[in-house]
Amino acid sequence: MISVMVDPYGLSEEIPTVLVVRDESQFIDSRLKIRDALHKGKDLNVIIKNRRIGQWYESLRDYPDVKIEILSPSSVLSRALNLSVSLSLNLSVNDSEIQELGLVEKVEKNLPQTRLVTTRDIESWVLSVCVGECWGEKGGTLTHFAEMASFFLNVKELQKHPALARLMKKQEEGWFDSPVGEIYKWLFMVPRDRSFFIYAWQILKNYDKTMRENILDEITKRDRQVLEPLEKCVEQIPLIECKDDYKKKSELSDLLEMKWKNILKSKLTHGESENDETLKKRFGQIIGEAAMKMSGRIAGEINAVSFFVRENPFYFSKDLFDLIGARFTVFQKQVEELSQFIPPRFPTEPRLDWDWGQMSKWATSEYFPYKKWSIQQGRRDKKIEEIAETYSEWLHRKYPQLKNQLSPLIYGTWYRIKKHIAQGYRILWIIIDNLSWFYLKDIIKAFKEEKLFCSSEPIPCLSMLPSETKISKTALVAGKLPNQIEVDKYQKYTLLFEDFCKQSNMMSYKAIPDSEFRKSKLEEHQVTCCIINKLDISSHGGFFDLEDEIKDFLKRIAQYVRNFLPRDLSSKKFYLVISTDHGCCIIPQNIKGLGKPGSARMEKEHKRFVYVDSNQHLDKNWYFLDKDKFGLPESIAIAKGYRFVGKRKPKGLIHGGMTPEETVIPHLEFCLQPLELKDIQVYHSSSPIIGTRKQKVELSIRNLNDYEISNVAVYVPSHSIEIKIEKIPAKDEVSESCEITLSREEVIGSKDNIVTLRGFYSFDCMGEPKRGEVEVKIKIRKIIEGFETAEEIFKS
Repeated sequence: MISVMVDPYGLSEEIPTVLVVRDESQFIDSRLKIRDALHKGKDLNVIIKNRRIGQWYESLRDYPDVKIEILSPSSVLSRALNLSVSLSLNLSVNDSEIQELGLVEKVEKNLPQTRLVTTRDIESWVLSVCVGECWGEKGGTLTHFAEMASFFLNVKELQKHPALARLMKKQEEGWFDSPVGEIYKWLFMVPRDRSFFIYAWQILKNYDKTMRENILDEITKRDRQVLEPLEKCVEQIPLIECKDDYKKKSELSDLLEMKWKNILKSKLTHGESENDETLKKRFGQIIGEAAMKMSGRIAGEINAVSFFVRENPFYFSKDLFDLIGARFTVFQKQVEELSQFIPPRFPTEPRLDWDWGQMSKWATSEYFPYKKWSIQQGRRDKKIEEIAETYSEWLHRKYPQLKNQLSPLIYGTWYRIKKHIAQGYRILWIIIDNLSWFYLKDIIKAFKEEKLFCSSEPIPCLSMLPSETKISKTALVAGKLPNQIEVDKYQKYTLLFEDFCKQSNMMSYKAIPDSEFRKSKLEEHQVTCCIINKLDISSHGGFFDLEDEIKDFLKRIAQYVRNFLPRDLSSKKFYLVISTDHGCCIIPQNIKGLGKPGSARMEKEHKRFVYVDSNQHLDKNWYFLDKDKFGLPESIAIAKGYRFVGKRKPKGLIHGGMTPEETVIPHLEFCLQPLELKDIQVYHSSSPIIGTRKQKVELSIRNLNDYEISNVAVYVPSHSIEIKIEKIPAKDEVSESCEITLSREEVIGSKDNIVTLRGFYSFDCMGEPKRGEVEVKIKIRKIIEGFETAEEIFKS
């Protein structure tokens, strides 16, 4: 068989075994080869790539063994679309138009879902793949009208090919003849501008009438009558989408942001007789009312709300955050940024009969989050100061017993380090003077950026009393109580460090100054110690801002440590230990100083305590620390609460007192191996539920990690499920009950009698937060399908 294909458009693939004829010079040779093949009965495939030459092969049709085929864009397209012969002969586009529009190439990715049986079907398919899906629809409905308006607001420019223009005009005429044809005609007069009018009206739909009309006047250039044809049906038009980079949308967004900022600000007035609770209630009402009026679909609205929250964070709440999140679902990033302004839960009142485990948990999970937040707001909270004083009372009572234990007091730090050394670990011990628990997350983040990762959960410790450098750091480095240390060795840290190493029979050790630490490399010693004092020195001078400057300082320390470590350091046998001697606090405004009691000797640097011989001259504003009872070289008196000694308030971050900020401090351990946290699993662990009834189910949360996880939370917003668990041990699980109501659609659409709900989870591990999505598979009682009677279903 001899196949001759005339392919002037170059639609066929070239194969080496095929004879290709491109110009007149090849014609005679090709005819000779065809004649030879005919005589010898051989197969031959010939492709003619020239339109004029193709006509010269028509005489071969007289031979029964020769098949001639004309390959054109229309024939290829008809075959690909599986068109009938009659449709193939009546295409609305010619070969040149098919090729120019690339319709043949578009078929593979845009095969019609149903067979095309009319010329109108073909035209609609062409428009859908070349212009937009909405152009290929039958239309004539408000839903399609909204799709067209969205199309004009999301496409920069239309395809301007004459063939498309011809088909589009024909399609428009069909829509104009529909029951809602008048609004189609209105739209197509000035498509983009009028599409935006509808979009703006929908954004402003719930606004106060005056505000809505004023804004529409600006948009329509004082010609709101242009919207009259839509008055009867505008409420029924589905929501229209508009791309963010459309200039008019940006202008509208800016206008709304400005107006809403002014409105929100004007409504929150501060009367002299109004307290915080009254203002907080009004703030919530203002946010709630505004959210009900706003569309939740344009950036200017969420920007205005965010501004209002940032200006008044003290009145913000988790409920308002959830309300804003529900309204502005398309702006999740901006909403999430507001989470930092949610006030932590106010701490519960600590109890004097608690042990250290209970008190440290209270301090780290309740007190510090709220205290840090209140400092960031720049407002004095007297209630939290009262709670801090309850803690101080507890510490004053418990310290005499706690001092006899190696934990939690910091003089026991050495014994944690000795355990690591006994297991063959090389230790770099960095002591950062005056490191507050407030900056726990910042220091973990700084070291993580330098590829140093927490190897255990941060350990809350207690500073020595008083919480000042001379006493506390000396005890930390010496590994002894203050009254067990020779007076002439106080603050001689290298000597104290070396003494402990010798007494512990360590083979190699080294104490280095921070100046050498920045220039050298870690050597092969069992333990290397470096004390960094700059944070403490600068804090006393008041040079440090509570946020940015301290964070930058911690980042620099992390960089110094990373550079100090040799590249060939074994990751499996190394620990970095970060300790501190005490924390620090800020003296609130309007705190008055105390006079020096009797013959007490002043401690000038900190102004938080004095040296006394007895409690004879102390009043209720002082804690007396007897030297024998508290393990001190001499007795002292510490000012209660945030009081200080003298008339002039000390500046900067100070310490020496007994508040949680000054005495509860972190102990951190890092390694070179990253922490690889796995997702949690949530599964339905109780019996299958029945249909759409409201029922109680038991969900089990499984920790797949080799470490304990804490602050575990699971949210399934679609069904208002919120589960919070304090801790889940490694490779363990915890079950919680909650109520759930499945919709009829969920039950009917279930597969294998399982309804899959999608939600989110979060937890903390080793100072690291982890967030992610989770699937919760709810078991439902088997649905019986078919037409069995009740007797057939239940018969045995």
